[in-house]
Amino acid sequence: MTIIIIIIIIIIIIIIIIIIIIIIIIIVIIVVIVVIVVIVVIVVIVVIVVIVVIVVVVVVIVVVIVVVVIVVIVVVVVIVVIVVIVVIVVIVVIVVIVVIVVIVVILVVVVVIVVVIVVVIVVIVVVVVVALKNRFPDMVYSLTATIYERALI
Repeated sequence: MTIIIIIIIIIIIIIIIIIIIIIIIIIVIIVVIVVIVVIVVIVVIVVIVVIVVIVVVVVVIVVVIVVVVIVVIVVVVVIVVIVVIVVIVVIVVIVVIVVIVVIVVILVVVVVIVVVIVVVIVVIVVVVVVALKNRFPDMVYSLTATIYERALI
């Protein structure tokens, strides 16, 4: 009878040991699964953070490129406007200079014409006076004296 009791006790102890080993294996499996899940979650979080950082960097680069392109376009437009204004000013100055030169040339021509007319009139008057002096010396003398007297007055 004692042998049966001892065998039963040994079987019970073996069963308890087997149950404890099974519980330990289950706990180890659960711990391994939890660790794997935690590692997967950490990896996913790290991947998401890296993707977000890459997206933010790409967006910042695109924004910087767009701003640089806009600045370049604005600078080119300002340069074109300045060149157009300078060309317009140069054209206006050239037109004004040409108009002034034409006016001066016209004035010089008018003055030359007036001087020629005056010279012709003076020559005609001198010729007439000389002719009259030769023909009527006394009358020309008194006429010249009158003009001279008027000039003095």
